[in-house]
Amino acid sequence: MFAAPAAATPAAKVWQPSGPTNLHQQPEYCTLSRSFVLGEETILLQFRSGFSLATYQTTLASLTALDKGRSGKVELTLAGQDMTGDFDAQAGRVPGRNERFLHWYSHDFYLPGMVSEDQTFRISNGSLTLELHWTGAGEAFRQFARCQDATLAVLGMDVAAMRAIHAAPKPANFPGMWATSDDYPPAARRARMEGEVDFLLTVGPDGAIVDCRIVRSSGHQELDQRTCSLLRQRAKFAPARGADGETVTGYYLNRLRWKLPD
Repeated sequence: MFAAPAAATPAAKVWQPSGPTNLHQQPEYCTLSRSFVLGEETILLQFRSGFSLATYQTTLASLTALDKGRSGKVELTLAGQDMTGDFDAQAGRVPGRNERFLHWYSHDFYLPGMVSEDQTFRISNGSLTLELHWTGAGEAFRQFARCQDATLAVLGMDVAAMRAIHAAPKPANFPGMWATSDDYPPAARRARMEGEVDFLLTVGPDGAIVDCRIVRSSGHQELDQRTCSLLRQRAKFAPARGADGETVTGYYLNRLRWKLPD
């Protein structure tokens, strides 16, 4: 007797682009996005540049297509390129709106150097599988890379040196403990000062902080100065590594929110 062959898993239907690619440059980052349609449904795919050349905040958003999206593992594959990355995703609903989203950080996955001119992105998350066909992706991601280079250069980063980095610096202790409400400068507490501080750390080959620079001020000198003082004392890092595996100087860009306890 022969066992009946297992039913083949239906191939995911391919979403087609709707409208142009959108590229926006902000002082600290760039975003690249495009909408796709399948029948009456629409979905948005967005990439936002991060603190390294190969790290992107990646977001899917849709009114109807992400009902099966779940927090957990997500797999991003460049179809035809044999390139796949596994990341940790967060699912939720856009605040104040009806769209659902799936959001993750694509680490060490340098898309401008990998995508083809017309690229299909395959995204798998549990029982959800999407295939988005991005025509003109090659040129879009080349422009995205140029935009990212420009923003990093303005921040004072050595872009050529960054391109030699295979893995960006990673926190070696919990960033949530680098600064807490107990660390408020007394004068700032009395004056009820609050705000968000964007900071750039230069991390040496030994993991030590070589420099701390405020990229965007909270609007209060006391909070800005306290931010760098605490980071120099408490932040610990595994250093960046080059393609040869050796430790090198790298950069870490993040944001700290100063908020008084209720």
